[in-house]
Amino acid sequence: RRCVRPAGVHASSTLTLPSHYRHVIHLEFDKVPMASARDVVIVGYGDVHDDDSIMIYMRSVGEHEHAAERAALEARAAKNKVVRADLVAGMLFRAVDGGIAVTVISKLDLKMSFIPGWLQDLIMKHVAAEFLPMLCKQARKFTEGGELRHLLDSKPAAFAELRRRLSAMPTAAV
Repeated sequence: RRCVRPAGVHASSTLTLPSHYRHVIHLEFDKVPMASARDVVIVGYGDVHDDDSIMIYMRSVGEHEHAAERAALEARAAKNKVVRADLVAGMLFRAVDGGIAVTVISKLDLKMSFIPGWLQDLIMKHVAAEFLPMLCKQARKFTEGGELRHLLDSKPAAFAELRRRLSAMPTAAV
């Protein structure tokens, strides 16, 4: 199953969908020369935060969490000496006059002790700068006539629930 990939990620897949609002996702990072491959398995979930905002939370799965769904992935990672990164992140999408404000807080540990912290911070600042343009580019694909519009049309119940929740927000116009 395909999902949207952020900058620095060359492959992604949904491992399982425990609910409409909770996904377990595997991300494979772009390979860095002279380093082992990196990946992360995250649980992502979200909900309405208050009258005009929603939050999306992401965190690395626990060691025993979703073990059955990860079994083949774990075996392949061990065979290929893939290093598992750790991620904790949150995104707040808040309605503001004429648009949406996005706040992102994240901590990504790529387990690369040979790269100094200041250099990792510099790299992450560039990745962060690409995040909002990537969201906008993906959003355009879901508009009428967009290449991913069929995904919205294929799950009418899920998107009806999303529209219901958005309509319940006082400042939202759906």
